[in-house]
Amino acid sequence: MKILLVDDNASVLSELEESLLSHEHQVVTAENGLSALSLAKNGQFDFVITDYKMPFMDGIKLIENLTQELDFSARQMLLLTTDASQSVEFKINKLNVKFLAKPVPAEKVVQTMMQSTTFQAA
Repeated sequence: MKILLVDDNASVLSELEESLLSHEHQVVTAENGLSALSLAKNGQFDFVITDYKMPFMDGIKLIENLTQELDFSARQMLLLTTDASQSVEFKINKLNVKFLAKPVPAEKVVQTMMQSTTFQAA
């Protein structure tokens, strides 16, 4: 699968990228939602994994844009967050997107992604 991976924390981005590559996925990274949206508009991605709290555009706004502008489905996206407040959970549930609370092992992210989609690893 070709995956768009979005996180403003370089160490998290690197760890997740390494794990996804070890499962033979193609990975393109972005450090914020605005950059990710630009990449998504100019490329074809099977799945998006995004952090919630980022500069310029947060993960929820990115997901809203991907579903409204580029016809991504909720099954193609996974949100990672350190904020498990009720207001954030409400926003996430409204989008019908799966999420994982950080910190989360990279393997759990890969496992959840594979369970979320009908696509198979390349």
